[in-house]
Amino acid sequence: MEAVAIVARVRLRCIRPADVDRFLVWAGDSEVRRHYLGAPGDSDGDPRSWVPQAGPASRALRDWRPAGQVVRVIESADGLPLGWVELRDLNWRRRSGELRICLGERACWGRGLGTAALRLFLAEAFDAWGLESVHLRVATWNVRAVRAYRRCGFRRTGRLSAGDRAGAEDLWLMTLSAERHASLAVEAAAP
Repeated sequence: MEAVAIVARVRLRCIRPADVDRFLVWAGDSEVRRHYLGAPGDSDGDPRSWVPQAGPASRALRDWRPAGQVVRVIESADGLPLGWVELRDLNWRRRSGELRICLGERACWGRGLGTAALRLFLAEAFDAWGLESVHLRVATWNVRAVRAYRRCGFRRTGRLSAGDRAGAEDLWLMTLSAERHASLAVEAAAP
């Protein structure tokens, strides 16, 4: 039986082989790529290079300590895939990983669905897997994403300057610690 987590209007589930075709449709949308990656170097070339694939990573989702990457499909309550959320570069010695999210259905942008999916995924990362910190990179111009990350408890911890790199963008570095995540969960549960 497949594990599925549900909060409000979204749920997370393991990636299935049939999802990859939908992911490739989103990869073909330049606006989705721009918001997902924030760094043009990641979006060059074959979209399959950045689209999650079904395989060992999806099987690892059932494990307490998943492999180097964890991907969950974000879907609506009625089963429509909306995007994915992932942890990359998992480091079990430091108990950390890099978060990425792609809400591929543009009609869903600005409705709180990404924030709901992030909250579900972060609860699993901290509570079930015992991570100590999660970090991310986001383009400085992507104000909507920065607001969503802040609502989930992330704080800006640095800035990567594009400098003179052609086509590159400035990025915020943001981090959420397990301690901060736990304190926000306590505040949310208080009457």
